[in-house]
This record gives sequence, structure tokens and C-alpha cells, in this order.
Amino acid sequence: MVSLTFRNNAVDSNNVNCQQYLNGQSGQWNATLHNDLSAVDLRRLIGSRAISPVEVMRASLERIADLNPLLVAFCDMRPDAAMAEAREAEAAVMRGDDLPPLHGLPIGIKDMNDVSGLRTTYGSLLFRDNMIVKGNSQAPRCIGNVAHGACR
Repeated sequence: MVSLTFRNNAVDSNNVNCQQYLNGQSGQWNATLHNDLSAVDLRRLIGSRAISPVEVMRASLERIADLNPLLVAFCDMRPDAAMAEAREAEAAVMRGDDLPPLHGLPIGIKDMNDVSGLRTTYGSLLFRDNMIVKGNSQAPRCIGNVAHGACR
């Protein structure tokens, strides 16, 4: 089960979308967080320090691990780098930095884009071993996100 620690005092009590995901007194998020919360709601929670980018990334990676064997949506992953970037994103939140609109939200990079360190298949098994040595390594950074893999 995916659970994320929620700090109750950090969220506007008028934000029904955020409040409805509290599970009783424990302060744990419902496991359907990624299915039901919008990116706007997640970003609001990250910006208000109600939830950490590290927690969101960990939950995302767990969800991908659960579903990817069935869906085969991610052809390559870099979970260690993604967690490191999530920690950097969390540090920026804690410092009070000005945050880009999508700061701390996990994203998948379509495997039509060359990203250093990831395989890029261009949607074809002909390129299943196509490891990008030098590509657009700024693809995830250019929009202020934490990236965790290439998707088809």
C-alpha cells in the first residue's frame, strides 16, 4: 500500500480536494492519491509543505513497480537519480525558494526524446538497446520537474 505522510496544519482547510484524502486520525494519505489528486492539488500540497516531493516520488515509484509489469508503460527508469532530484526539490521547498509551477511533481519523459542515461526506443523494438550517451539531459529540468523514467 502506498501511503504518504500528511502534515495537517500545512493545508488550507477550505481546500476540499486536499482534505478529503485524509484517512482518519493517522494523517496518512489514501493509496489512490495518484489516481484522484490532480497535479494542481499535488503541487499545492508540495508548495505548502503539506507533502514532500520525496514522499510523492517514493509513492510514484512504488505505484510504477506495482503496475508496470502489466502495463509496460516505462521502458527505462532511473529511480536513484529521481530520488536524488526529489531530495533537491524538497530542499528548495524548505529553503523557501521561488518554485516553478510543476516543482516536485514526478513526470515521465516520452521515449521519443533523447535523455542522457536512458534508453530511447522511439516506440520500436528495433531500438530496444539504444542507450543515449549524450542527449537532452535538461529535458526534465527545463520545466522544473523531477523525472523518473522514459515512457512509451
